[in-house]
Amino acid sequence: MTIAYRLEGSLAAVSMIGSFFVIFSYLSPGMKPFRRHPVSLIFFLSFSDFLFSLKFVVSSLIPGSDALQHNNIACLAQACFAQFFGLSSISWAGIISFNLMVNLLDPFRSTASWAIPYHLFVWGICVATTTIMGATGSWGPSGDGTCWLEPGGELKLLLFFAPLSVYFMLSIVCISVAAVRSAALADFRDPVRRNLMFRMGLFVTTFIVCWAGELISGLLQIARYEFPLTDSPSETFLTYYKIVGVSVQGAVNSVIWLTNPTFYRQFRTQVLLPVLRFITCTKTDKEAQSLLPNKLRHLESAHFLDE
Repeated sequence: MTIAYRLEGSLAAVSMIGSFFVIFSYLSPGMKPFRRHPVSLIFFLSFSDFLFSLKFVVSSLIPGSDALQHNNIACLAQACFAQFFGLSSISWAGIISFNLMVNLLDPFRSTASWAIPYHLFVWGICVATTTIMGATGSWGPSGDGTCWLEPGGELKLLLFFAPLSVYFMLSIVCISVAAVRSAALADFRDPVRRNLMFRMGLFVTTFIVCWAGELISGLLQIARYEFPLTDSPSETFLTYYKIVGVSVQGAVNSVIWLTNPTFYRQFRTQVLLPVLRFITCTKTDKEAQSLLPNKLRHLESAHFLDE
């Protein structure tokens, strides 16, 4: 499993970089037109992905970090961190699915006023489940070098896999509605909004693909199915699929974000080019300053020869 966890940490590090790019670009001064609903949902999804990915990076890439799971205080802190941001990540994905489904069923309905209820729901369920986990002592080593909900425990199935199952089914319904009502996209006369709805669909699809392995694993736990001790092909596939899917979600979301033509044009003109001009000007100034002493010496030599 060492190779699997190293792979998990490496992909999670890529997801952290991708999620950080989404956060940075969203908060950049030149990207203010994008800081509105429903794009803000992607920002909070990336924020959660960034911090949730930290769990895998710490456990997989930092030597000796697995010793922290034997310290009660450190183990509890890791478990609360993983539960809070892991659940917030899948919750924002569920909110995106629900919001997209509403827009597809009623293209002219504005859901901007639902932003506050969305936040109350996501952060509320994260606080509630994390508090229950800590109060009931249902945390412990999760098998990957860190702490989270105890593997196989009933509360893990209730506090994490129950919401994950609901969000997963909601996402499946959302994609089904999108497939049936694909012509509804034509109702969006604004091509920018039509493209935004398409991108939202890609985020929903990414959530389904990336979390399917984790959901299957949870369902097998509910069925009390125990994997054989031998390294069977089915076990290897599910294990690696689960590890790769969960840890790579942030990276895939950042690619969807970056490849949005409307976003890329705004980012290129308002953020990227000004930064490159600043770097170029700074480099030119430094080169000019480095050449100045040589020019002065040259002038002093010329003056000496004239004398």
